[in-house]
Amino acid sequence: MTIGKKTSLCMRGIGILLICLHNLLHLDSEVLECEFEFSQERIGKLFQGLGEGLWACLDSAFSFWGWYGVSVFLFLSGYGLVRKYESGRHQVKPWAYLRHHYRKLLILLAPAYLFFIFNYFPKGIISLSDIIGQLTLTLNLYDARAITPGVYWYFGVTMQLYIVYLLFHYKRDDILLIVLSALSLVIGVYFAYAEHLTEVHYQIRHNFPLWLSVFTLGIWTARHGSNRLLRIMDHHWVLSMAVFLLLWLVSSIWAMLWTFSPLFAVATILLLSRHCHTKGLIWVGSISAGVFVCHPILRMFALKGFDMGINHIIVCVIYVALSLLAGWGYMRLIESRKT
Repeated sequence: MTIGKKTSLCMRGIGILLICLHNLLHLDSEVLECEFEFSQERIGKLFQGLGEGLWACLDSAFSFWGWYGVSVFLFLSGYGLVRKYESGRHQVKPWAYLRHHYRKLLILLAPAYLFFIFNYFPKGIISLSDIIGQLTLTLNLYDARAITPGVYWYFGVTMQLYIVYLLFHYKRDDILLIVLSALSLVIGVYFAYAEHLTEVHYQIRHNFPLWLSVFTLGIWTARHGSNRLLRIMDHHWVLSMAVFLLLWLVSSIWAMLWTFSPLFAVATILLLSRHCHTKGLIWVGSISAGVFVCHPILRMFALKGFDMGINHIIVCVIYVALSLLAGWGYMRLIESRKT
C-alpha cells in the first residue's frame, strides 16, 4: 500500500481540521480529551455530552477525539522520512540532516511565535528562558507546562522523532521497530491505569516516548507497502475501515487499549483518505502546516466570541474559515522566503 501525494494531503487535511476544531472546542466544553491521560470521569462526560442534542454531540466529539489528528501527522512524518531517505535519492549526513529539519521547523514556527512573544512576554506569562527553549525546540524536555501556546509542544516532539529516525535509518531492523513500539505501548498502558496524572507522565507524554508507536507505524508502512495484509485491507477497504473505526472508538474509552487508539485512528483516516479524497481536503492538507501555526492566534478571538454569547456554530465556521485563509497566506509567506 503506497501512500501517494493525494492521499497524504487528504490525511493532512482531515488531521488539521480535527486539530483546529479540537483546540478551540475543548477549551469551552465540559468534555475533555484523553490525550495526555486516561480518565474515566472524562469518558462519563463524553457520553453525557453525546446525548444532549446535535451541537452538544459535535462539540463533544471534536473535543474528545479531535486530538487524534496529531497522530496522523506523526505517522506521515515517519512514512515520509523513509520514502525520502531510503529511496537512494537522498543521503543522510547526520549534522546536515538535523540542521535541515531544525531549520525547517524553526522557519515555520518563528513568525507566528513572535505574536505570542509580543503579547505575553510583557505580562510575564512567557519568560526569556521559555522563549529560548521553544525556539531551540527543547522546552518539552524540561518544562512542558511552560509551552505557550500549548499546541506548540508538537514542534519539540517532531524534532525529537527526527533525531530518533537516525537510529532507525542506520539500524533497519524490524525487530528494533517492534521492540521500541511495544515498549511505548506498554508504558502507555501503565499510565492509563495510574490513578492521577503525575509530573513524570506529563513530561513523557509531551515528548517522543509515548508517540513512538504511531511514528514507527509510518516507518513500517513505508518499508512494507507491498505486505499482503496491507493489500488485503486496501482491497476490502470499506470493511477494514469500519473495523478500524470501531476499534478506534472502543480503544479510546477503554484503559487497556487506550494507548493503541492512535494506531486505529491513523488506519481509519488512511483508508478513508486513500479511497475518498476530495479536492477540498487535498487543498486544506497543502496548507496544513500554516493552519497549525496560525490557528492558536485565531482561537483567542474565537473564545471571546463564545464569551460574548455568539452562536457557537457561527463562531466555529468563521474560525475555521479564517484559519484556512491565514494558513494559506502564511504558507505563501514561508514559500516566498525560500525563493
